Amino acid sequence: MAGQQVNQKDREAADQKGLVCRNCGCRHFFVVYTRPATKGRIVRRRECRHCGRRSRTTERLTGGGHA
Repeated sequence: MAGQQVNQKDREAADQKGLVCRNCGCRHFFVVYTRPATKGRIVRRRECRHCGRRSRTTERLTGGGHA
């Protein structure tokens, strides 16, 4: 029974990951623009599909690319 509780907590924590709109709580965004930043980072401007609020994310590039 204890193992099932741990797995449920792990699943709930995984569901909490990702970008959430601070205005409406929606998790659906589209990218308005993307631009390179310093130190191998990318800046993306995203807009909530529900309420239209915009937010900026800074993403770090990883070495695992597609061939």
